[in-house]
Amino acid sequence: MANKPWVLDRGRRELLTQIHQWHFVATELTLFLDTHWDNREALRDYNEAVQRLHQAVEEYERRYGPLMAHGHSPSPYPWAWIEEPWPWQIGL
Repeated sequence: MANKPWVLDRGRRELLTQIHQWHFVATELTLFLDTHWDNREALRDYNEAVQRLHQAVEEYERRYGPLMAHGHSPSPYPWAWIEEPWPWQIGL
């Protein structure tokens, strides 16, 4: 595989950025809720972030293929996981 970064179309880059952002929000709220388990507002925000993350991942996979292997995402035939660029190849 070449070391040259992949060129991603704008829609693909935007979806990956959304996925990274919502994943970050969900992770941070998880950490907050570990110590503030009864905070309703944080739990509401967490559930919204998870929903938006799942929507962005579903949209990405529908348009571009699987994001994760090891049982997280189904693959069309032929095995599509190897077709995706590695994170360091896309320069996000």
